[in-house]
Amino acid sequence: MKDNYYSSLIFHYSDFRKIFSCYLRSLLDISAISLTFAAIFSSHLYLNLLVLRMIIRKGFIVCFFCLSVLCPCLLSAQFVIQTQNDSLLNNQRKTGSSLTSASGSHLNSFLLPAGLIAYGFTGLGNDPVHDLDLSIKDIFRSSHPDFRTRVDDYIQYTPALALYGLRAAGVRGKHPLNQSSAILAMTMAISSGMVTGLKAWTQRERPDGSSFHSFPSGHTATAFAGAELLRLEYKEVSPWYGFAGYVVATATGTLRVLNNRHWVSDVVAGAGFGMLSARLSYLIFNSVKTHAEKRKQKGTEVAAVGF
Repeated sequence: MKDNYYSSLIFHYSDFRKIFSCYLRSLLDISAISLTFAAIFSSHLYLNLLVLRMIIRKGFIVCFFCLSVLCPCLLSAQFVIQTQNDSLLNNQRKTGSSLTSASGSHLNSFLLPAGLIAYGFTGLGNDPVHDLDLSIKDIFRSSHPDFRTRVDDYIQYTPALALYGLRAAGVRGKHPLNQSSAILAMTMAISSGMVTGLKAWTQRERPDGSSFHSFPSGHTATAFAGAELLRLEYKEVSPWYGFAGYVVATATGTLRVLNNRHWVSDVVAGAGFGMLSARLSYLIFNSVKTHAEKRKQKGTEVAAVGF
C-alpha cells in the first residue's frame, strides 16, 4: 500500500513537471511574440515619422525605399531562404541524395550574409552608397541632435545570453549546453577576428570623428551572431526565439547609427559578418562532430569483427 502511495506521488510529480515545463515554454513563446510585435510596431512608427520628415524636407525617395521596403524584405528573405534550405536538407537525409547537393544547399545559406557584406564594402568607395550614408546621418542628427544612449553596449549580448536563459528555463535546443557553448565561443572568435582585422585595415572614420575604426560595426556583428545562433538552435522548438533575437540585433544596429558611431553601411556589413560567423561555426562544428561519430562507429565495427 505504501509503495503504491509513493509511486503515485512520483507519477503526479512527473506530471506536474511536464505541465509546468509546457506552461513555461508557452509563456516564453508568448513573451517572445509580444516582444517581437512591440518592437516591430514601435520601430515601424518611428521609421515612418523619420521617413515622412525626410520626404517633406529633402525628398530622398531612395532612403524611403531602403528603410521601408528593402530592410523588411531582407529580413523576410533570411527566414524564407533558410527554411527552404532546411527542407532540402531534410529531404536529402530521407532520400540519401548526393553530397554535392548538400554542399550546394550549404553554399546557398551564405548568400544573404555575403550580400550584406558586399553592400557594406561598396560604402567604402562608392559615392551613391556613401551619399546614402550621409543622408541618413543628416536625417537622424537633425531629428535627434543630442541623442545619446549606452543601451546598445548591453543589448548586443542579449541574443547570445538568451541561449543560456532558455536552457535554464528548461527549453532544450538542438545541441547540449557544452556543445552550444563551444559553437558560441567559435562564433565570437571568428566574428571578433574578422571585425578587428577589417577595422585596422580599412581605417574608416566614424561619423562622429572620434576614431578610424568604423567599418564594420562590432556591436552589430556580435548581436547578429547571437541572433543567428539562437535561430539555429531553437528553430525546431519555436521560430519566434530566433525572430526575437533578430529584432534585438536590428535594434542594436539602429542605435549604433542613432548614436552617430557608425554609418548605415557599417551596420549592414556588421550584420553580414555576424550571420556569416554563426553559420560558419555551425557548419564546422557539425562537420567535425559527424566525422568523429563516423570514425567512432567505424572503430566499433572493426572491434566487433575482430571478436
